[in-house]
Amino acid sequence: MIPIITHRADFESLAEDLTNTDKETWASVSGLTGMKVNIQPASANPSELATGVFDKTHIMFIGTTASGVQEGYRVTVSGLYDGELNRIFTVSGVEDWAKGPVPHYQLTLSELLE
Repeated sequence: MIPIITHRADFESLAEDLTNTDKETWASVSGLTGMKVNIQPASANPSELATGVFDKTHIMFIGTTASGVQEGYRVTVSGLYDGELNRIFTVSGVEDWAKGPVPHYQLTLSELLE
């Protein structure tokens, strides 16, 4: 069963910058704004990506209306469990759980730590 939905998420993908074709910019993904989601830490421990660069993995549960989510999308989540607003994550994995009693998507998110 999917946990209680308590957060909102907006998804963005890289798109060509209209003012400079040599650059890309983040643009909202149509139909994937204000999505109701639940996000939880996957572990209490951060992972080291490279020397001195750490990330923290989270798991997001989202309804089947999010079928267009792809790895590499940027996600801004508001109303997190720790009270912080508008934290930014990157989608690093997408699992489709369309079968079973409660169809949903499970996304693996990465958050770079400073």
